[in-house]
Amino acid sequence: MDLSKELVIRREQPADYATVEQVVREAFWNVYTPACTEHYLLHIMRDHPAFVPELDMLALVGEKIAGSVVYMRSFILACNGIRYETLTLGPIAVLPEYQRQGVGRSLISQSRELARRMGFRAILLCGDDKQALAEAVWGFPGHFVMRGPRLLSWARFRAGGNLWNLQFGGLVYGGFARL
Repeated sequence: MDLSKELVIRREQPADYATVEQVVREAFWNVYTPACTEHYLLHIMRDHPAFVPELDMLALVGEKIAGSVVYMRSFILACNGIRYETLTLGPIAVLPEYQRQGVGRSLISQSRELARRMGFRAILLCGDDKQALAEAVWGFPGHFVMRGPRLLSWARFRAGGNLWNLQFGGLVYGGFARL
């Protein structure tokens, strides 16, 4: 079943915060480890200066919040000192009963288009191939995503053989999508 035509995607409002954090908790509960911390991560991310509130979006099915996506400003620092502004996507969360029905794909698609209009040229992706993030993003035509060693090989190629220092929150994992 594809719910994408029935969804309303809108910006998250402060009144939505507690409910969205519950959605994130439900989406990640026992996925990677017993329990989860992604809902707390989202809670503290909102107060960080790199948080992008214009891209803090949620999906409604009727009146129910079914999913959420957020972004942080990030960058790729080349070995020659050039800083390339990017975004980092995540967490993206969809309630279990709405997963694999187009909710995550719609959140990413609409927020990605808004990010492009805002002038961002790339999105760094953090996620697990087993999750809908992989299916929602990796298959979009006209874009590419690389993970792990392929990401580092691409960075080396783009920097003329020198490895770039990828920096977003101290983590170096995930992928890269050109907008």
